[in-house]
Amino acid sequence: MMFEDFSFPKKGQAEAFWLSQKILGEVNSRFNYYFSELIYRVKFSDSLSPKKHILRNLNGDILIKIIIFLIKIKTPKNITDKFDFVINPSFCTFARKPEQELLCNLLELLLQEDFKICVIFRDEIIPRTIKKKLINTNIQNLSFINPEDDIESHNKKILKFISKIIAKLDYNYIANLLAQHKIHLQLSSDLLQTKIYTMLAWFWVARKIEFDIAILRVEWETYSFPIKETARWRGKRTIAFQHGVISHTLDVPVTVSRFLTFGEQSAKFLQVLNQEFSSITGQTNICNDFRVCGAIIDDIKIQTNNFEKRTILILDQSVDRAVKFNGLNSQIKALEILLEKLLIQADIDKVIIRPHPEAKISDFWICCKNNYPEKLELSHSQFKLEMDINRSSVAIGLFSGALAIAAASGLPSYWLRTPDCYHTPDLSCFDEFALSENQILEDIKQIMSSEMLYLKRQESTLKVSKVYYNENKKISLNRNFLNLFLEN
Repeated sequence: MMFEDFSFPKKGQAEAFWLSQKILGEVNSRFNYYFSELIYRVKFSDSLSPKKHILRNLNGDILIKIIIFLIKIKTPKNITDKFDFVINPSFCTFARKPEQELLCNLLELLLQEDFKICVIFRDEIIPRTIKKKLINTNIQNLSFINPEDDIESHNKKILKFISKIIAKLDYNYIANLLAQHKIHLQLSSDLLQTKIYTMLAWFWVARKIEFDIAILRVEWETYSFPIKETARWRGKRTIAFQHGVISHTLDVPVTVSRFLTFGEQSAKFLQVLNQEFSSITGQTNICNDFRVCGAIIDDIKIQTNNFEKRTILILDQSVDRAVKFNGLNSQIKALEILLEKLLIQADIDKVIIRPHPEAKISDFWICCKNNYPEKLELSHSQFKLEMDINRSSVAIGLFSGALAIAAASGLPSYWLRTPDCYHTPDLSCFDEFALSENQILEDIKQIMSSEMLYLKRQESTLKVSKVYYNENKKISLNRNFLNLFLEN
């Protein structure tokens, strides 16, 4: 059922990815580690056929178990590096200032309680940023480890050589297994080698440290999987955060001890997905402890009344990979049509387009900007989302988390739908505001014709938003929040 929970294009990339998860998950939970690399690198191909070769029926499982066993027996008898918390940030989104603020504020909270912390990193930008931002007097309780650099040169060569063998075996096995289902694997064994080496590097370093709790920004980050494995072997707790809107099946399986979600909507949806994944694949090491905590990255400031601003905020989602993966072409075209209609409305003073951080400025937007230079504004993803929300009356988008933030901030918000378009049940609490471009236009005309109607719509929007973002609030990094990490 998992694939049917979403409305992806039939026989598209998303279906190929979910089927790959199912096939590999049934074989070995270790292959979960590769899911984040497969998501945009598999597709259906009718011309594929599996190759008959005995080595293609072998993967690197036995070899990796032997290596892990050998690493474990080299564990020092007296471990001096003991931490209360190991923290693994999300390197792929760390360049964003809100991510940096989240990590630094979390570290401040833990250091104020005199905990000893180790931050795992892959790039110097993480320790450099933390050292620059932190002003806590307990900075001596903070350590940094880059596992790939914390290995002696001769051991590094050995681990890289072993990683190459395991990666070749895994690649041939996976490619052949997926080919049996007409799924083409569009990556090289070199990428798998990097993943395997990263995992073994962590295991090598982890044998010399102890920790009580591991905090993972996202479950599918490169170091998250081996950290979870180490914690599981040692009977330690792992805690992860929701990254964004649950828009595809990469968000499962959730295998940490405790998972912190934005609100009840995501908690319930993830539990359903997790149980389905377990039932389909037979994997039993899944999370059953989901806690709601509110928005994690974005600020939420309730707008009292933005009726007089008469400004429409369009939250873009035209990222190439998402357009192809989620099948967004019809929705993006409908959004363009809606934009043109909004620009000619006399009762609307301005339309702001806020691009996705990974999107390019489209030719269509530039054309509209040239035609309506005073009425259309192109915002920037580096601007605070709160700034664009503060100066808008209404928000429109597809399935953006920013759109849910706009709704939780009190803007009447609309999720644009077209026949048979993509949508995710994670946002189903907003279904009454999921409309066609014509319905959205007519509804905006109506609520912008009367302040009373506008405020009534604002009230109903805020009510449903509380289901998505707990109480329409951002997390407060205080002692109550800290208890989510500490309590059993």
